[in-house]
Parts: sequence; C-alpha cells; structure tokens
Amino acid sequence: MASLGYVGALGSALSNIGVTLSIGHGVQREIWRTRAGLNVLHWHPGEYNRYDKEHQTPIPIDQVPVSIPSAVKGAEYAVYKHSPLPQNRDEIRLLELLPATFPKSRDFIACRLLVRRLSEVPQYEALSYTWGTLARDVPIFVVPNPPPEELVVSEALPVTPQLYAALKRLRRETTSRYLWVDQICIDQTNNNERSQQVLLMDKIYEGSIQTIIWLGEEDQHCGPFEEMIYLLNDEADPKADVATVTYAFAADRGFGNRRQDAVTNLLNRDWFTRAWVFQEAVLSKELFVRCGGMEVPFVKLKRLIDAVMRVQYNAGGYARSLIQTTVGFETVDLIQHARQRCEDESCQRFVEPNFLAVLFEAMQQFRATDSRDLIYAFLASRFQNLQPKNRIIPDYDKSVEWVWTDATRRIITEAQSLSVFAAGRGCEVGNLHVPSWVPDWSYCFRYGRPIAVPGCKSSFKACLGRPHITDDAVTDFTTLLVKGKAILKIGWLAPRNFEVSYYRDGINEFLDLNGHVETLKQHLAHQRRLTAEQVADRWPDLAGAVLRTLLADGAYGTVQPLPEKTKELQRVLSDEKKIMDMKRKMDACEHVPNPSRWQEDYVVLEKLFEWALIAQKKVLFTTKAVDSVDGPDSIHLGLSASAVQVNDVIALLHGSQVPVVLRPADGGENQWHVISQCYLEGWMYKSDAENNVWWDEADGDYFLLI
Repeated sequence: MASLGYVGALGSALSNIGVTLSIGHGVQREIWRTRAGLNVLHWHPGEYNRYDKEHQTPIPIDQVPVSIPSAVKGAEYAVYKHSPLPQNRDEIRLLELLPATFPKSRDFIACRLLVRRLSEVPQYEALSYTWGTLARDVPIFVVPNPPPEELVVSEALPVTPQLYAALKRLRRETTSRYLWVDQICIDQTNNNERSQQVLLMDKIYEGSIQTIIWLGEEDQHCGPFEEMIYLLNDEADPKADVATVTYAFAADRGFGNRRQDAVTNLLNRDWFTRAWVFQEAVLSKELFVRCGGMEVPFVKLKRLIDAVMRVQYNAGGYARSLIQTTVGFETVDLIQHARQRCEDESCQRFVEPNFLAVLFEAMQQFRATDSRDLIYAFLASRFQNLQPKNRIIPDYDKSVEWVWTDATRRIITEAQSLSVFAAGRGCEVGNLHVPSWVPDWSYCFRYGRPIAVPGCKSSFKACLGRPHITDDAVTDFTTLLVKGKAILKIGWLAPRNFEVSYYRDGINEFLDLNGHVETLKQHLAHQRRLTAEQVADRWPDLAGAVLRTLLADGAYGTVQPLPEKTKELQRVLSDEKKIMDMKRKMDACEHVPNPSRWQEDYVVLEKLFEWALIAQKKVLFTTKAVDSVDGPDSIHLGLSASAVQVNDVIALLHGSQVPVVLRPADGGENQWHVISQCYLEGWMYKSDAENNVWWDEADGDYFLLI
C-alpha cells in the first residue's frame, strides 16, 4: 500500500505542475496523456448515448452469492399477517431491526413493526435495494411489543435472500436500528395498500435521515474498488481525481487491470437498472452505497467514476469508456444531476424538467418487474408537476395497458403538447397492445435519440408553438384527436440506414457522406427527372444539405442551427484520420506543426461525433407532394426512424415542435398510426413555418390517432 499512497499523493500535484516520473515508460506516457486530458475537463457529459438500453446487461442480484445459515433455512414459522393501515392517512410502518445480541438470535434476524404517522416517526433510515427474482422464503421474525427476553420462533415475514443479507449487515450489535424497507413495511398482498403507500414514497424518502443503497454482498472486486476510493483526496478536485486514477491504473497493469475491472463490475450491479431507485436516491437527504461490508458516500462514488470515465475516454474514446461498458455510470449521473439541479449552460437538459422529461430520462436507463411501475415509480411531487385534475393516481388493480394509456393522455392534456411522440415506436406492437400514440414505456427509444426530446434544449418550432387542445368530446379512451396539416409524403428512402451502434471505423465512415450524396444524385436524376442545373438551383451545396440533414441540424446538441458552417464540417470529416493521427502524436508529446490548428480541428471532430449520434437507427429520405401535383419544390431532405415507409405522410401537428410521420390505418377513414418524429429540411424553425404558404391555421385538418 505504500506505493499506492505515493501515487495518490502525487495526484493532487499533477493539476499544478507537469511531472515525468521514472517509474517506467508506460507510466510516463500515462502522465503526459493525463496532462493533455486536463485541458478538457470542462466537458459536460450531456446526454451521452443513452438511447440504446441493450448495450450492456446488468449482473442479476440473484447471482450475487448469499450465505443463509442452515438454522434459518430449516426454521418453522407461521407467516406474519400485517394489520391494515388506516386509509387516507399518512401512516406508515417502520422496521425496528433488533440488535444482534438479542437472545439466541445471532443467526436469526428479529424485528418489530411500528405503525406511526409520518409526523411522529423516530429517526429512521431508508433502504434502497433490488428484490431480484428468487422466492421470498427466508424468515425475518416479528416479535411482540415489548420484546420478550428470548426469541420465540413463531411468526415471521418471508423475504428474499438478498434482503436478509442486507439486514444482517445493517444490524447493530447492541442497539436497535429503525429502517423503512418496502418489502416488509408494505403489505405486498394488498393492492389497495400498495397504491396508497406509493403516494407517500416521496415523503418517506425525504423524511429519512439517510438512504442506504444496497448493491449486494461483496466479491473479489470490492477490495480493488475500495483501494480506488481510498486514493481520492478528501476535497473534490476533478483534475486531481483524474491524475490519481491515471496513476492507479498504470500501477495496476501488472495485476491484470483489476481496478478498472472492479469499477466496471460494481457499476454493472442490478441496482443501477431498477426503476424505483431514481426516486429513492434523488429525494434522500444523504446517500451511502453499501456492498457487503464496504460503505461509500454516493458523492465519492460519483467523483471516482467521473475520473475513471475521463481517463478511459481520453485513452480509448466513447466506445471503451464506462458510458458504454456499464449500466451504472449513466444512472449515477442522472441521480446526481437531479439531486443538484444542474445549472451548467452547456447541459442539454433543463434545470426544471417536466414530468414527461423525467420519464424519458429515466426510461433510457431503468427497468421494472411490474411494468406499471415504469410510471408509478416517478410519481413524487417533485417530478409529477401536473395539475390536480391530471395527476396520476396509482392503482394496482388496473392493467398495464390502462396505466400506460391513462398516463400518456394525462401528460398530453397537461402540457398541451405532443412531445410524447418522441417515443414513437414505428407501429411496433411490442408485448402489449396499446395505441400507437402511447409509448412502449419498457422500450421507449427503438430508433435511437428522438429529433426533439422533452426536457432538452431545442430551437425547433415547426408548428409555431401552437398548443394541442384535448377534445373532451372524444369518448374512446384509446384514440387521440389532433389538429394539423399534412404537408408532404415520403417519396424515397436511402438504401442505407444507420444501424451501427458505435463508430468503430470513424465518423466519416459511419456517416458515409459522399456515398449518400452520390446515391441521392442518382435518385434525383433517374427517378425525379431533375437535371444537374435543377439540382444545383434547388441545392447550391447538396453535400452540405445532406450533412446538415444527417446531423438533424444539431438536434443532439444544445444549439440549432449547427454553429459550424457545413463547409468547415465537411473539411474536418475529410481530414478525420489525419486529425486523429496528430492528436495521438500530441498526446505522446511528439512534435507536430501548427498544434493549435489540429487541436481546434479535434474539438470540431468531437462535436461531430456527438451530433452524429442522432443518425443512429434512422434513414435519410426525400419527399414528394401529398397530391398528384409534384415538382422540384416538393422535394425536401429529411431524417426519420428507419421504420418509415414510402407514402407515409409528414404532418405538422399542433403541440409538436417537429414534424411527425403518420401512416393511414387499415380499414378506417381518417384513422392514423403515429410512426415517429422526423427532421425535415426547411420546415423546422419558426421562420420556415411563417414563410411557407402551405401552413395555414385556417386550413388545418384533424387526424384521429389510434
């Protein structure tokens, strides 16, 4: 450990001076690489690429070993029956975890259950954990009040093995500990009580003195992880943290990168994907992460993984960082961002997101065993800022389809907005049969990042800010009547879409700008019968127009239109390999001519990597007229989900800041399916809509969405 302490001590110094240590060539190179990375620590994580949940599978909590004593496994007991809680009152149960010295209960866990009003509870802690899928068959014995001198094995609450392990770790030796644990404190057999207690969840977690995040029992990775935490300075200093992690990783290479593996393993624990953890963690006063006997403040966990991510990002880019290799990095970022209410102007998310924005952020990350909880887990008043008439009331007697449809209708009515179409699923039915205008909340982003995401900054205003007005005369719960105008149809789809998840071959290869331009020229010449002069007149810079469309004019960033000229972006794209080569040389402290030029180009290239994420799982298209009158003026470039088809209709709808692709439903007059949002060149901004004679308020149509 002496060498580790030496490395940690040097970490804070690196932010102030340049040092070269004689610890070996590899370590020396890492020092200089870190110094190069320190200049970009202002980088704000933004959204990352959260829109593909399938990139990493968490480690199921059930696979984390738990030791259950044989005496506990073989114990006989009667199942404890909860006494009903009073209805319409803010009363909860608290678990009094009796000490380990309680007579004859070292292996057994003994407790009492107290019923108290929230205003009268003793100081308590809340437990945030993962249930898992194993049976609830490990007894927690409930003793009467006052407790007897000896434990009488009689009534018990069966819990999961993982909860038993957590309680055994949290139990004190000589004093009681008061906890709120949903599996015990809520009668899970009583749907009415479950619904009532969900409404109190925000008060329960806000009222606790702290929340303990239980990740499961420790394994071989906990030791190296704890070493990393130990190396961090007490005071937060991002530059020093990055330097410390760099040294720690370099010194660890002879041991098979066990520290990097430890961080990755911990962030892939099941807890980081559970829907309820967002509310539990965000609302709590203090947060501590517990893994077996290791306990870490949440803020220190965040510091460590931020530093690890930056080191990995500098060394290997996005695809080799914690963002891509773990499920937990983004969860921690979402939680801390919501706890601190980020005020970074470069952040894509608003400081005060609405309920839909919270749901969309969460659905990029979280899952739930009960699909109704994909809505119910976010009903805290801090998130659900809906008017009383539109507030969502949990009801576990309702079906998943009813809960999802009801929540979506209330969100639309409250916001007078169709932003929920950001989760358009391209007519994919999924496991549940819900209307096309209702998201599949278990898989919101089938087609990558939407063109406009609720809660993220956007300058798009295709419908001039006109609100959606819910028509109360429509009585069919499964339909939605919207107003707007069908402006164009999809006339042609590029033969290649963007199914590639990562940029293994570079951004130029991924976008294939030259290939798209040549294919488009052939289409315009042979199918649309346009001459070269007509094409040049319609698009003076066709390559620039295609690039702007593939990037959706900066939809993935914080500024639209794109802040960089397309000619400059094309130059950087064509020089990508040379820019990356110069960057590697600068990182290695080799001489390069005009280094400031290459550094500036690299910054633009990094922006291109981010902006191009919008193209994932989408396709370039051109349009044609809705009616039979077609011509060059009806040809526009667009980008939409790869599920769109030729002859799908593009509509501007009141309440949607971007155009929406609709498809006629079979067998119904004026009935439509929602397919997805789209980017449509020349139709995205207020000035576009005002100058377009086709868009007239008085000439609006109605569409019945089913």
